[in-house]
Amino acid sequence: DNQFGTRDDIVTLNDIRVPVGVPVIINLASVDVLHSLYLPNLRVKQDVVPGRTNPLTIKVDEPGTFLGQCAELCGIQHAQMRLRVVVQEKAQFDQWVKDQRTPVQPPGDPATTKGSQIVQQKCSACHTIQGLAGAVGKVGPTLTHIGGRGTIAAGVLNNTPENLARWIRDPQEVKRGALMPNLGLTEDEIQAVVPYLASLK
Repeated sequence: DNQFGTRDDIVTLNDIRVPVGVPVIINLASVDVLHSLYLPNLRVKQDVVPGRTNPLTIKVDEPGTFLGQCAELCGIQHAQMRLRVVVQEKAQFDQWVKDQRTPVQPPGDPATTKGSQIVQQKCSACHTIQGLAGAVGKVGPTLTHIGGRGTIAAGVLNNTPENLARWIRDPQEVKRGALMPNLGLTEDEIQAVVPYLASLK
């Protein structure tokens, strides 16, 4: 799905996390079309150009959550391409980075075990989940800690079990033109996958 930048220590699906008062360089890149990262409350606007990397340095002096948007017409879901910059105290940020680098643990109950097996079979070609055997896909965003994210579908939906099920059930109903395919999962499979993904925090 649409996302700004690269997946590294500070960028997840639609959140950029940074520590308070520390200059952070974010390397912005696009694989397909021109975007423009716009963070109005931080007074930041930077183009994201296919075939090149544009470094962006930001420094935020207060904790909080700052909303962003793509400011360049980039496709049919341009208006739905959102993100957030989450600014945390350094100790909290350092703990978050440590947690993000930690592979997921094997499921501990039958419900999440079934969900992990379905994810391995149906989702691992596109998505990475550190610690889940075979889940090393690079086409879609990493799902390693998806349960801890505030939003899904590039910021369009709050990350709740109901919305996660809705997104998996029919991505095009939520966001027409999104690159996430409809995998044709049965309702039983969806109800197994959702608690497993929600447990990945």
